[in-house]
Amino acid sequence: MRRAFPSGKLAWADGGYAGELVTWATTTLKPRLTVQIVKRPGDLHAFQVLPRRWVVERPVAWITRYRRTVRDCERLPGHHETIRVLPGVMVKTVGMEFFCYHRDRPGSVGLREELLEEHWSYMDRYQAEMIARGPTLANDGDTPTGSVHILGLPDPAAARAFAFEEPNYQAGVYRDVLLRQWRNLLGRTMWDFPGGRDGGNRYLVLGLGTGPGADLAVPPERDELVAYGPLLSDNGTTWLGTAVLVRAPDPGTARAVLTPDRYVDIEVHSWQFGGRPS
Repeated sequence: MRRAFPSGKLAWADGGYAGELVTWATTTLKPRLTVQIVKRPGDLHAFQVLPRRWVVERPVAWITRYRRTVRDCERLPGHHETIRVLPGVMVKTVGMEFFCYHRDRPGSVGLREELLEEHWSYMDRYQAEMIARGPTLANDGDTPTGSVHILGLPDPAAARAFAFEEPNYQAGVYRDVLLRQWRNLLGRTMWDFPGGRDGGNRYLVLGLGTGPGADLAVPPERDELVAYGPLLSDNGTTWLGTAVLVRAPDPGTARAVLTPDRYVDIEVHSWQFGGRPS
């Protein structure tokens, strides 16, 4: 391992490896490599994403989706290594799109501000996959009430890892998260929006519903849309609503982008472009 990854400084291991592995690493590998055990909380009786554990489990899940990587049909190690790389290529070139909306817990603004750099650093890892991002705001136009991220990821498991490993979520800034598969009907990112980062009011319009899909065609006012697409089930077959980022003069105009009687509820939140200041 030292020869393969000479620059490595830190390694994570499952709780099952606690004990002799840590002792051996402490006496043999330090200071070149430190081994940390990812522990499951002793009082935990429900599902919870454990830090770093999904980083290992997620690629294993990607690889085993392909039959030829499950059944070892290769005679030569070089062939086996090549076949193992193919799922990674598929993950990067196919993938899915997801809408993720973390809603803030009341009174968490101070903690959010403390974690701002950690949040940005975490999102930097997903910059290439990002379609749109930014905070929702209270009526004062300044206090954050949530965070919107729309991005491409390989599968629902990767999307859950993205949502639950986010530093603000781990620290308790958010009270809940809405995570749905989404479809980019505009075929562009927010950085391609003709209106730019500033100017005019921007809104998140979130329509939740059931039954036959609604608003599946892009509205005529395309140049006022930052992002537009349906919310879907994990398998992408069931319509669950529509998520829109739009420039509009007021909340009522923004709400009118969706057909009112096709939704159980339509939320409208002030929103602004996110990311590190340029």
